Amino acid sequence: MNPSKRITLAIQSKGRLFDDSVSLLKASGLDFRFADGQLRSPVRNYPIDLIRVRNDDIPTLLEKQVVDIGIVGENTLIEKQVCNEGVEVLSKLNFGACELCIAVPEASAYSGPADLDGVRIATSYPNTLADFMRRNSIDYSAVQLSGSIEVAPGAGLADAVCDLVSTGGTLRANGLRAVETIATSEAVLACRRGGLELEQQKSVDRLIDRFNGVKQAQETKYIMLHAPTGAVEDIAAIIPSAETPTVLELSGGSSQVAVHAVCNEPVFWDTMETLRSKGATSILVLPIEKMLE
Repeated sequence: MNPSKRITLAIQSKGRLFDDSVSLLKASGLDFRFADGQLRSPVRNYPIDLIRVRNDDIPTLLEKQVVDIGIVGENTLIEKQVCNEGVEVLSKLNFGACELCIAVPEASAYSGPADLDGVRIATSYPNTLADFMRRNSIDYSAVQLSGSIEVAPGAGLADAVCDLVSTGGTLRANGLRAVETIATSEAVLACRRGGLELEQQKSVDRLIDRFNGVKQAQETKYIMLHAPTGAVEDIAAIIPSAETPTVLELSGGSSQVAVHAVCNEPVFWDTMETLRSKGATSILVLPIEKMLE
């Protein structure tokens, strides 16, 4: 392939978003390897070159057309205020979920956004916070920090914080509680707007199809069981499948059949027990590695 048609994909250089991005890319069939300290890696079997950068830099690199596409947190795109201008979101990736929240000390009374009037709020997301405060007509003071946001109230630097929350454990450990969610976020595939050639766009579209297949496989299970011939209709109604299950005859003239189905909803123990009560046996629930429709 012409080198000019290769795509540059930026991913976070380290951390959970890096690990999850690498897992998704490898599950999508991309063959690459980052050696220790290596920041760039060509994909051997796909017209993509990977580059590891700071998450906060990805929106700027997209907007300046230094890279073509990037896997980045929505929260970063929102904060950098690049969406609908130089950058567009192509696909949500089903990992890296978190919320940008305003949190106050546990002992603080809070009944609504009006209680934030005149408050000092420590954050590394000043633009997103300012937009929320503007929409709610709240006068406040921003204390911009780049890390250790949760310690600010205890150190007397701020009265509240605005930071990303995944489980809430860090807030609780610092005597804080979330009172307002001002944005939700997950990892997305983003693209520089209008900057791809036709062949590059086709490659990106094919990659998104693979991503969707991986996501769908993660959310589905394959169920196999044996069932009495006369109970197939009742059993099929119990299986959480969007399509009609496949029914196969067993060898030897058995009075049972094999029932196979792709389930796009969780298959819980109580589902399996209900199937068994209807006569199903040898019930297997298996993960699906890849899936295309």
